[in-house]
Amino acid sequence: MKHTPILIVGTKTLSVMIHDLCAHISVPIRGFIDDEIRSRTFMNTPIVGSVNSILKRKEYWRKYGIVVGIGDNINRKRISELFIKSGFVLPTLVDSNCTIALTSKIEDGCIIFAFSYLGTNVQIQKGTVILPHVTLTHDDIVGEYSFISSGATLAGRVQIGPLEKINIGTIIGHDTIIRNVNISK
Repeated sequence: MKHTPILIVGTKTLSVMIHDLCAHISVPIRGFIDDEIRSRTFMNTPIVGSVNSILKRKEYWRKYGIVVGIGDNINRKRISELFIKSGFVLPTLVDSNCTIALTSKIEDGCIIFAFSYLGTNVQIQKGTVILPHVTLTHDDIVGEYSFISSGATLAGRVQIGPLEKINIGTIIGHDTIIRNVNISK
């Protein structure tokens, strides 16, 4: 399968994880985008410019997908929407070591790391990040630009609102609705 080359926004931990994921699933990386440019390269990959400079480069709009590697949900949403408004595509990246039911739906701009399980009728809305070893059993809905940390488990029919953060190892029982709250263990 041929993948569109991508540019990764950010040069911190989530961006490093995305870089590794892309290498694992053979997605070509053409560069990093960073507003705090400290060098010409990061992880032996060019830093191609700041967010604003890339938004102005029309030759990039159809040539590259953008993956926003920013852990803060509000900033990830803000920057993602800037790129979407400018015509960029935000591809979804899913590690090949995930199990995803055929009835699950994953929207654009999501990042799902290794060994996560998405069961029957799970819906992952745009821009969501799911770290390794997350279990979403069945009929769960995860709102846009949310962040689910490693080891979290959601039982059936759980609804997570937009921009929520579910911390490491959190267990959420059946028929729970999470809105306007960050869940920590």
